[in-house]
Amino acid sequence: MTRLAALAGLLCAAALAGCAGSRSDVHREDGYSLAYFHKVAVPAFIDPSGRGAEVAQALRARLLAAGQGVADPAAVDPILKQASGETLGLEALERLKFQAGVDSLVLGRMAPDWSSASVLFYETDMGDSLLRAVVHPEKGHKAFESADDAAARIFAVLAGK
Repeated sequence: MTRLAALAGLLCAAALAGCAGSRSDVHREDGYSLAYFHKVAVPAFIDPSGRGAEVAQALRARLLAAGQGVADPAAVDPILKQASGETLGLEALERLKFQAGVDSLVLGRMAPDWSSASVLFYETDMGDSLLRAVVHPEKGHKAFESADDAAARIFAVLAGK
């Protein structure tokens, strides 16, 4: 099984496991801070409804508005497409770092009913996962209302708010 396929399975399991509650479940490595990273890659989220690119675009816009460097998807997508037939390991992360100038990567998957988003944050030097989260809509809502709503909640988790 490729690392990308394993990642997709992990994100799906995390999304399904987190659907029951209204609070986000976040696991940060010690010392994690979004401010430490200069250029974040945010490819399209995996989304059965086909709106994963909208979520990624809205998240990139929020990161940019907060002063965070964001990689151009045109530079990132070909590298990730090349890696899709192999494992998404250190070699692919190294290509992201040196070819696209990326020092971190956000991968995500939306639950089929948009009741949650599973998010992983990697650094490209060693390939470490620094943040794993299942992000839920605001309390009282069963699903994210829009891509921007999902991006707002995901950004808050990434930024530690």
